[in-house]
Amino acid sequence: MIKITRPYIHHPRYRPLIETISYTIAAILLYVISDWLLQRIELHVGHRFEHRSVVFFFILALLATTSFTLFKYILINQ
Repeated sequence: MIKITRPYIHHPRYRPLIETISYTIAAILLYVISDWLLQRIELHVGHRFEHRSVVFFFILALLATTSFTLFKYILINQ
């Protein structure tokens, strides 16, 4: 009988590495998406916000909280 094993990358020893890479890629993507959303919102409103960095921070924080919670759920329930 053939024994089916999980790919070597799923070895518990590599879990911290996979989590670090996943969170880093997610952070880069969230930064780009947040900037894009802010530009679209400003285009819709018709002018740049006076406190643009604060709005950017709130968009980024909302997306990060949501996606990292989802990541944690996915990684725990593998």
